[in-house]
Amino acid sequence: VGIILLFVGIAYAPAIAQNTEKQSASRGTWLYVGGSGPGNYTRIQDALDNASPGDTIYVYAGTYKELITVRTPVHLIGQHRLTTILDGNFIETVVTILADGTTMTGFTVKNSRYYIMAAGIMVQANYTSIKNCEVCDNYQGIFLHCYTTRIHHNLISGNWLHHNFDSIKFQGSYSEASNN
Repeated sequence: VGIILLFVGIAYAPAIAQNTEKQSASRGTWLYVGGSGPGNYTRIQDALDNASPGDTIYVYAGTYKELITVRTPVHLIGQHRLTTILDGNFIETVVTILADGTTMTGFTVKNSRYYIMAAGIMVQANYTSIKNCEVCDNYQGIFLHCYTTRIHHNLISGNWLHHNFDSIKFQGSYSEASNN
């Protein structure tokens, strides 16, 4: 009996003596655009160009008149869908996503060029997620040229492709659009 208790004690003691450290859900760095803190970027593209895979880019409310290209897999988060606005100023596609595994949430994306290949959001990367965005007043709303992308909980309206006014265009497979 003593030997059995000794073995049980040896097996149990290390389990209760370990200090475990809780890992955060996001292991990357957070970069900020807008706002007034030190080190905040003024342009979204500047933050994207300095991001590493897995980083989170948090964009404060405001109107950002720029075209952005995502080349590194990041989490792109706008402060609020109605007040964090990406305005393409009718120049070209507003957001181009080229990095697999990118997520985008909390933006209004508007005013792409009215040209056959222009869109509010053009996705050319797999395993991408776009959620809780408003995509309006573009030639095409969202154009997916990829696989396994999730488009959900977005408001897509007023886009002009073939006078469809809502457009999500799929070229690829295994993608999902729901609750838009």
